Amino acid sequence: MGLGLSIATDRAPADNPKRRPLKTATDRAVEAIAAAEKIFAEEMGATLDLSPAAKVALMATITAAIQAAVAEQTQKLTWVL
Repeated sequence: MGLGLSIATDRAPADNPKRRPLKTATDRAVEAIAAAEKIFAEEMGATLDLSPAAKVALMATITAAIQAAVAEQTQKLTWVL
C-alpha cells in the first residue's frame, strides 16, 4: 500500500562518473589560502596605491613565502616520521 509519497533525490549515485569527488580538508585549505593571498594583495595594493603589475608581484611574493613555509614544515614532519 503506497502513501502517495515519492522519494526523490537530486544526488547522483556513488558509482555515477558525473558525481564530483568530495573536497578534502587540504583542498579547502588551499582554496582558502589562495583567496586570502588575493584579498591581502588587493588590500595592500589599494593601501599603497600599487599598480596592477606591482599587485601581481606582491601576490607572487606572498605565495612564494607561504609555499616555502609549507615546504619547511613538511620537511620537519618528514623527519619526525
